[in-house]
Parts: sequence; C-alpha cells; structure tokens
Amino acid sequence: MSTSLPGNSNIQSIKDIDEAIAKLNSSILTAINLASRSKLINGNYRKLPPNIVKNITLRNQIRKRWQQTYDPRYRRTANRLTNQIREETGDYDQESWKEWLMSLNQEDNSIYIAARKFSRKYIQIPPILDTDGIKYTPPRKGKHAFKYSLENLFQTNPEPYDDHNIAEVNRAIRRYIDNPKPNSNIKSTSPQEILSFLKNINPRKTTGPDGIPNKALQQILTNVFTFITKIFNKCLLCNYFPTIWKTAHVLMFPKPGQNHKLPGN
Repeated sequence: MSTSLPGNSNIQSIKDIDEAIAKLNSSILTAINLASRSKLINGNYRKLPPNIVKNITLRNQIRKRWQQTYDPRYRRTANRLTNQIREETGDYDQESWKEWLMSLNQEDNSIYIAARKFSRKYIQIPPILDTDGIKYTPPRKGKHAFKYSLENLFQTNPEPYDDHNIAEVNRAIRRYIDNPKPNSNIKSTSPQEILSFLKNINPRKTTGPDGIPNKALQQILTNVFTFITKIFNKCLLCNYFPTIWKTAHVLMFPKPGQNHKLPGN
C-alpha cells in the first residue's frame, strides 16, 4: 500500500474522487488478502482420543467383514464396539465440556460471552406474508417483501401539503446551488483528525458493502492517511458526497411482541 497509494495524489475533479476511492478500496482489500493465511486442516473434523479412534477403525473393519461374510459373530462384535464407542464418546464430551467451563473467567470476559450465547433466545421467523396474501420464506423470496415494505415506509408525509411552502423551499435551494458560498470558509480535515477518529471506532463492527473491516482501517500506513485526507478535502471543496459511500447494508430485526408474518414487523 505504501507504493500503490501516493501521499500527494492529484485529485482535481469528481471523477478523480470516484477513481481515488475505488483505488483505495482495492488497495486495502488486496493488502488484506496478501496478509491473510489459509490453513488446510487434514484429518478428522472432530478430534477424538486415540483409543476411541482405534475402536472406530476396528469397528469399521469388523463391520466390513460382516458385510462380506454375513457371519453373526462379526455383527455382534461390531454392535458391541458401537455401544462402547458411544459410551466413551459421551464421557469424553462430558470431560471436554467440564474443562471448557472451568477455563472461563472474568478477566477476558469469556464467562460473559458464554453466558450471553446460552441465554439468548432463538426467534423463529415464520414465512413472510406479503400484501398480495402470498407467503414468502425468507431470506431468498422474502427480500422482495422487505424491499416493498421499506419503500412504503420511507415516504414523504402526505399531510400537511403546502404548495406555496414547497415552492419557496425549492427556490431557496436553487438560489443556494446557483450561488455557492466561497470554499475558503470550509474547514479542511487533516491526517491527525482522521487518525483520532479511526482510533475510536469499534473494530468488531461488521463490514459494509466494500468488505473493509474497521480493524483493517486502524492498521493502515501513514501515506494512506494522507491519501484519505486528500479525498475528504476534495469532497468538501466540490460539495460532493461519493455515491459509493451512500450504499449500506440494511439489517432487519423482528420487533418483540409483534406479528412477525408482516414484513413491517
């Protein structure tokens, strides 16, 4: 990132702003991918003690021999090993659970995290009932019902409706746009201000549509702060809010005590 994002970038127009933002996002995502490591896990998904693994292997061999010979002695031995494996696995799970509970403590907040996971109630979401009476099962088809519900929710108030007031507001906005104030009155930002802001953001928040986590923003280099400062200051001078920053993820949470079949609830 130190070479792909110049500190003294040449941003002159709105088009340059959009290109600089796209370049910034691409550079950060590339750095994240290069710094991430992938680990291939070979073997059993569930790690069991060697004695249980040995019994499972022996049971499978005896069961295969029974399938070839149909000797009832092999079948009885395989069933006996299956019961033994089930009992030993239950004891092992109980011991593992006990060790995990004993490892929880207050210093690293692990005991509070575990308590929150077990005390959280699961909310069953029923099929969404649309305005046409058709039921949709979220999230694949139910997203259209949510979209129409949000569109109907975020509408201008029908009353009071004053044509004279609306026309006056439109004229005032047009006068402001046609006669902008001098840009010299706009206070520019600085890399120090951006750095102080990034230090206070929550690193555990989920990523937005750009896929860049807050934790990655807190670890960027000095020249990247200068590059971001150039973008912000140019947006202030051009009175421009980039379109890519207007996109966000909308999370739908069920309202307690309401009919969850309706998309508005």
